[in-house]
Amino acid sequence: MLSVRATYENGKILLKEPVELIDNTEVILTFLDTDSPSQSQMTGGSEVKDDAYYEKLREFKRFKAKGNISIVEGATEVDYPLNDYSAGGLSFFAERSFNEMEIITAKIKYQAAGEVLELDFEIRVMRCIDKVEKNLIGCQFLDNADEELWHTIMS
Repeated sequence: MLSVRATYENGKILLKEPVELIDNTEVILTFLDTDSPSQSQMTGGSEVKDDAYYEKLREFKRFKAKGNISIVEGATEVDYPLNDYSAGGLSFFAERSFNEMEIITAKIKYQAAGEVLELDFEIRVMRCIDKVEKNLIGCQFLDNADEELWHTIMS
């Protein structure tokens, strides 16, 4: 048996981590008491979720980020402003939307010991939230992140 954390949004179960299963694999869903879907969520109603809702689902503490993230898009890199980060992932703002579960190659440039360094990594888009003039893109790291390294990069 395998357990995987997930969230219930807009009539869909969204896995918080990748799982490789064959088609038509049977599953059992267990809703946690504190995260149980409301009746309107189960019937397809669209409740607006605030930051507090997502905060209680997070496994890692979030920290405000500064600077930009470079997303590799084909042969080019596009810079987007960072929003926050944790040991589990990060978020950034973008004018365009990204597909949930899409894997993105990213880079962050930072200075250390007088040199400009570049950290390359891959992230999975977990949610894309429309914030009127821009989208908030929430991503999960594919590899374990060293939180101290991220604090160094963001300082």
